Amino acid sequence: MKKLRILLIAWSVPYPTTVGGRQRTNLLHQALSELGEVDLVALHDPKRYREEDISVMRKDYGLVGMAPFTMPADFGFWRWLKPLAPRWMNRIAHNLNPARSFYAKDERLIATLGDALDYGKYDLIVGRYARSLAKLGLPRKGLPPVVLDIDDLDSDAYESRLNQAGQGLFTKILLARHVKKLRKAQHQLFSQLDYLWVANSENLADTDLRSARVLPNIAFCAKGTPINEQPPQVDCLNVMTLASFGYEPNVEAVDWFLNSVWGAVRKAVPKARFNTVRRCR
Repeated sequence: MKKLRILLIAWSVPYPTTVGGRQRTNLLHQALSELGEVDLVALHDPKRYREEDISVMRKDYGLVGMAPFTMPADFGFWRWLKPLAPRWMNRIAHNLNPARSFYAKDERLIATLGDALDYGKYDLIVGRYARSLAKLGLPRKGLPPVVLDIDDLDSDAYESRLNQAGQGLFTKILLARHVKKLRKAQHQLFSQLDYLWVANSENLADTDLRSARVLPNIAFCAKGTPINEQPPQVDCLNVMTLASFGYEPNVEAVDWFLNSVWGAVRKAVPKARFNTVRRCR
């Protein structure tokens, strides 16, 4: 049987496996590697990673290109205002044109990656997150089959924030606008794809995802090495959750852990501590 040539395009890199999104990418890379040779294009800023980590991604994960998305304030006239307050200008540009910031083709990104996007030599293209494919102008005619691992719907994240208590009227109007435009953009993208995977079976109720298959999250173990090289000390245990708490399911997960699990942990290890770290974009 001929080994496939596969291109994995991922916004969430497979290494280091310190958060859940990276672990899912890692497991997906492992599974695809059983079908053939996998090259990786990572849509992240290499400056955010140690050179040792990038070397591992090149050697063990077939990294052939790495570059970040163009920020919203780098489009159009926003780029003239960005030097005044880069973070705020990106947020304002994103809120005024969410369709562009999420799903518009990113010509600067494509030019930066260059030869890494030689799609013709592959038998299959797999994307992690909808934005990863949309930013590269995928899918399009004349290319190999394109598969999307959705993991989390962008519209769900905004709808979760919209449904949270305590949101002001202006914020609700803004979030509702995001949800409407994202659903429209998602529909256009999903209808062009050859195959869809979702992590959550509840997503199958979405009209656009009825033909998708569930690819559930499973317990992670790094390839060839255990998760922890040394067991934690039994008299001192530190547990941490790193998450964006603007996304309601993350809040629900922490509540469930505290109500259903943490009591048993503290009973076994009285000095155990649980810390939450809020992730800010």
